[in-house]
Amino acid sequence: MGQFVIFQLMDQLFGVRIEDVQEILDYQEITPVPYAPKFVKGILDLRGEIVPVIELSRKFGHKDADAYSNYKLIVISLPNQQVGILVNDVTEVTSINEADIRKPPALLSHKALAGIIKLNNRLVILLNVENILQKEDFDLLEDISKLDQEELAQLAKET
Repeated sequence: MGQFVIFQLMDQLFGVRIEDVQEILDYQEITPVPYAPKFVKGILDLRGEIVPVIELSRKFGHKDADAYSNYKLIVISLPNQQVGILVNDVTEVTSINEADIRKPPALLSHKALAGIIKLNNRLVILLNVENILQKEDFDLLEDISKLDQEELAQLAKET
C-alpha cells in the first residue's frame, strides 16, 4: 500500500508518490528566467531557496495555460534539489494497493511512467518523478537554482 498525490494536468489525472512531495502551494508569483527552455516557467523564492518551476504540461507536449492564478504548485524533492511543478489542481491524496497498479502498455513504456490505476472510474497515470526530466534538464535546473538575485537581474538586462 502506498500513498499518492493525485493531480489534474489539463484534462488528465496524474499521481506521484507522497514521499516525493515536499509541499503543495497555491500559485505564487514566478520570476521568468531568460534563456531557459520553454518548459521552465521560472523560479520561485521558497523560504530563501531558489526553486525552479516547470510546466509539466509543456514537457508533455501541451500548450501553456492562459492563466495560472487558480493553479497549484507541487514542490517535489529530486536528487540534490527541489523543483516546483505547475498543475491545474491537486484532487486528492489516496492510498493505493500496489497490486492494483498496472504496467503501461509496451507502446507507451517510458521510464517516467510508473504505472496506471483506475480511480473513481478514471484512469490515473502514475509518474516516477526522478525520470520525468532528462539528465540535461537536471543539470540546467540545478544551474538555475544556484542563481542569485544579482545574476538574475543581469540576465534580465541582457534580454
